[in-house]
Amino acid sequence: MHSPSQVADMLNVSLSLIYKLVNQGVLQCYRIGSAIRITDEQIQEFLAEKKSDAPKTKRRRNQRLRDIEL
Repeated sequence: MHSPSQVADMLNVSLSLIYKLVNQGVLQCYRIGSAIRITDEQIQEFLAEKKSDAPKTKRRRNQRLRDIEL
């Protein structure tokens, strides 16, 4: 089980973002007294959900500059 600080370091995000995700229910956790603990499984579930939510980007072709008069 990891503390919010450890999870923030693992995901390379701010501690405040971890607390925000926990409070919104987006990142599941266990509360033991006033302590918040997050398991590896909860982190993996969160990452899997975020991966599937990521918008697919369209690949742009390089546009050629043709017939330009200078």
